[in-house]
Amino acid sequence: MASKPLNLTLTIDKSTNRVVFAEADKDFVDILLSFLTLPLATVVGLANNKAPPCLNNLYKSLKDLSDEYVKPNPGKEILLSPNHGAELDCLDLKENIEGDRALTYYTCRQNCDAKLISPYSNTRCDCGGLMNRKVKLVRREKGRNENEGVFLKGLMRFIITDDFVIMPASTQAGLMLIGRLGREEMSNLQERTITVGQSEMLLLLEAALGSEMALTDAFLNYEEETQNE
Repeated sequence: MASKPLNLTLTIDKSTNRVVFAEADKDFVDILLSFLTLPLATVVGLANNKAPPCLNNLYKSLKDLSDEYVKPNPGKEILLSPNHGAELDCLDLKENIEGDRALTYYTCRQNCDAKLISPYSNTRCDCGGLMNRKVKLVRREKGRNENEGVFLKGLMRFIITDDFVIMPASTQAGLMLIGRLGREEMSNLQERTITVGQSEMLLLLEAALGSEMALTDAFLNYEEETQNE
């Protein structure tokens, strides 16, 4: 599915420069939920060195390890870029942070009668040859109902707190979260609508790995750091 920027409305406490909550439709929340489908190695690879240090070191160690120490079939790829069961579903997200990798497969270079395909390059074919000829699968459009999401249904809007608690949007939910600030701080609230694409979702994934205020770190603190550079 073609990439389409999404709008996210942030309610910000100006006194602390922190996001109280965000409001968005199902398309944004679908992308958040897709984080749960990602294998650990995929998360580390996407996180641009923002994953926990031990996981970064483990990932980089394997990536740098000489091929003479790694079994060639299926090799490093299955560990560094593993497939997962929701990949085809995630192609229907408004923004898929993995791209269209799920449609890239490999077949035997020998053009043998086995007619096998593999998501990993250099897998051994039944004929004994290596499956390293890249093929791109053509996906049949499914005619998904526009009112339905990938993981969510209906035209609901949702509230997302700074630490990723998700709930159906309602006046009551918004007032409850604002009420936690105390009466004095309510006058310091500001609403801001931002456009979110792939780069912003990657920032959000990175922030979520080590923060309890992922929305603030991804959209406010990062903005400040960029302006100060």
